[in-house]
Amino acid sequence: MKKVFIFIICVLFLSACAARPPRDFKREIATSLQPAQLRYSFGVKPDNLKEISKCPGQEASIRFINSEKIDKDLVILGERWCAYGDNAGRERNGCFLNPREVTDQIIEYLKESYRQCRVSVDPNASKVIRLSFPTEQNTYINDFNSSVVMKVNVNIPELNKSFTISTTQASFELHNAVAYAIHDMAWQIINDPTIQDYLLCR
Repeated sequence: MKKVFIFIICVLFLSACAARPPRDFKREIATSLQPAQLRYSFGVKPDNLKEISKCPGQEASIRFINSEKIDKDLVILGERWCAYGDNAGRERNGCFLNPREVTDQIIEYLKESYRQCRVSVDPNASKVIRLSFPTEQNTYINDFNSSVVMKVNVNIPELNKSFTISTTQASFELHNAVAYAIHDMAWQIINDPTIQDYLLCR
């Protein structure tokens, strides 16, 4: 009877350990997305785009639409590479991210970054940009040892133009690498000549 009791206790203990919730990967990325700190680390000096806008009778403003259709968790790292605890907060075996959620994070970061350039991100703005991840990427992030390759599709419906922006970032922790990638792509979008000409009516 004593052996059975000890066995039950061991099973309950192991079950409790297995049920322990993992770290919330999305939240950790958001925590690492500190605009002022990242601008300093990357040496970014925002331009005053409002000052050089040529749009007649209106301030420079833009609207972003999340066009990413995949709204589910995708594995970006298997259990072997994710053993130190960086995962999506939904499973224990590996790291997961949701493409639509990450696109939302890019857009939120763009809002703050454009604000630094004196440009408003307005849901009613006539200038529209759609963002999504490339369809050919099964896992929009390819990662080995926390080196992230991230790509995003940029579509300007009014100009009938689409192109891809990409970046490679690394860190000792995967969530930091993803945050660095979001930061870098946001500023690539802001500084892109085609987007600037479109936004500023040049």
